[in-house]
Amino acid sequence: MLLRVENLGKQYAISKSFFSNKETIVQALDNINFELREGTILGVLGETGSGKTTLAKLIVKLLEPNNGKIIYNFDNFPRNVQMVFQNPFSSLNPMMKIKDILKEPFLIHHLDNGTDTDSKLRILLEKVNLSYDCLKHHPDEFSGGQRQRIAIARAIAIEPKVLVCDEPTASLDLSVQAQILNLFIKLKEELGLSYIFISHNIEVISFIADEVLILYEGKPVERGLKNKVFNNPLHPYTKILLSSDIGELQKTSAQDNYSGCKFYTNCKFSSDICKQMTPEEIKTEEGHYVSCHILK
Repeated sequence: MLLRVENLGKQYAISKSFFSNKETIVQALDNINFELREGTILGVLGETGSGKTTLAKLIVKLLEPNNGKIIYNFDNFPRNVQMVFQNPFSSLNPMMKIKDILKEPFLIHHLDNGTDTDSKLRILLEKVNLSYDCLKHHPDEFSGGQRQRIAIARAIAIEPKVLVCDEPTASLDLSVQAQILNLFIKLKEELGLSYIFISHNIEVISFIADEVLILYEGKPVERGLKNKVFNNPLHPYTKILLSSDIGELQKTSAQDNYSGCKFYTNCKFSSDICKQMTPEEIKTEEGHYVSCHILK
């Protein structure tokens, strides 16, 4: 087990309006639990606003949690946890040449001895299927798919244990998406990487993940081995999500006067307890967990 997330929560305080200094507390994430095992891919699935990106930022320590904790079972966190962002057009400095972009991780972590860095860069580019010639160019001279390969090369340059990938194929054409997904799988097998792979796309998660965590408005609704969750979805939201007939779901807000299940207003099976109490996560079988009152 590389890392464990226990009861993780993140809150934001926002003003009610431009003219008011009163604050509303928004629970971006609440009571998140999972483990990332070595050599596996955890797919985090949910709609926009479900808390996926907040979770990614917490894992890489761009944000600090308000509740819970993340336990890393390895030393040297800055080196061993790297992130691949959604948009390769904004994640690469347009003023820097590719050579400087790829050398930067070695410099930051004091791994540049000045002699074999060029050979390391050549090997790095081969891993992501790019030519050595690209080192002398700038990011704006490449396509979106090529830029994302460069971003991936930068992330794996210092041989991390974990990659946190936040929608890394969302801004790419479908044919390029498939190439990048295959590259991620190849790198996992070659380098022994583990991924937390975030996406709103069910097909992407179905293709790449070993385990899944499904979020709805910052709450975990179902998680476990991908085949168990996808072949036997138990939470009403998971069933709707996997049916591709999600339509317009009513969202809750900070002003809603109940403290129960976030999916209460959309669930045809809901009862008073769903409105009054947040469901606890239960284990339905080995490798399958769900947070729902109707299954107790």
